[in-house]
Amino acid sequence: MLRAMARQQRLQTLLERGIEALNLGDFEAAETALEQCQRIDRKHPEVMILDGELSLVAGEPGEAEQRFRDALAAAPGSVGARVGVAKALLHQLQDDEDAEARRRAEEALAVLAPLAGEADALLVRVGVIASLDGEHPDAAAILEEMGAAIEEFPALALDGAAVIAHFDQARALRWLARAEREDELRADALYEVGCVHADAEEQGPQVAAWRKVWELDGEEDVPELADADVFEEMAQGALDELPASLTERLERVAILIDDRPSLDMVQEGVDPRSLGLFTGTPMPAEHAEVPTLTHIHIFKRNLERTCADLEELEEQVRVTVWHETAHFFGLDEDEVAELGLE
Repeated sequence: MLRAMARQQRLQTLLERGIEALNLGDFEAAETALEQCQRIDRKHPEVMILDGELSLVAGEPGEAEQRFRDALAAAPGSVGARVGVAKALLHQLQDDEDAEARRRAEEALAVLAPLAGEADALLVRVGVIASLDGEHPDAAAILEEMGAAIEEFPALALDGAAVIAHFDQARALRWLARAEREDELRADALYEVGCVHADAEEQGPQVAAWRKVWELDGEEDVPELADADVFEEMAQGALDELPASLTERLERVAILIDDRPSLDMVQEGVDPRSLGLFTGTPMPAEHAEVPTLTHIHIFKRNLERTCADLEELEEQVRVTVWHETAHFFGLDEDEVAELGLE
């Protein structure tokens, strides 16, 4: 009996560790916790849910759906398992043809039907409606329900607005206006407002929102994780990891380290929360001359505000340097994402 209790306590501790790591974006730590959980009880519903969430992160929605369905079969009352099934279906229907997408959408909404009032379920329902561009008989009711939830819990707007903005910009901006009235949400809400306008190629209101974000972020107390010298070593180390054939072509490209984009950059449309930025002319061909005004900017303070510790900062600096270097070599955002350098 005591041994069984100890195993369950150990399992619960590992599950909490895995979920926390997942929420922080530390997927390697979450995967390690999952493996340890599976050694104790592979068939535990919460273990299967964690497995499903990591499968979604890995871009395997079909595998995730099976894990969530297994968890739901083991624990029919599990909110996490039910929401997980719907999330997995949502991930899959985005790539489906019309008829199959409609089928998965209806199935996702049916799976979520018993979870009235659950915020996570409501967000997925809104996601399903958004994937159908709002063309569903229940769309109006679901969006109204989301609006009512945002009135009570304004933070929901930060996720919900981004999901529907492409087909209902006015509603998305109304939701964000509600979040903006909360002091602790104001900067994030304004940032999303800027993103909505950026996606619609409305530069005037985009810049107006992001300028306010730039001002508010400047007042935020961001802990310094590395001094200037250590940070510069991180950036240089990331460059040094590139093949010599690439670094030779970067010799005349200036690597600039600043805390964040300047106000002038923001007023030109640059994201105030950018982690890095490539400016200038990409190398047009393998042996082309490097333009003298080409810069790669790395933004120290913005990177530090997204990281929990020095180790995470070093990894994010590496990804950012490689991301911007890829732009120098002519890759667009989609091609950069395919390399895992988002």
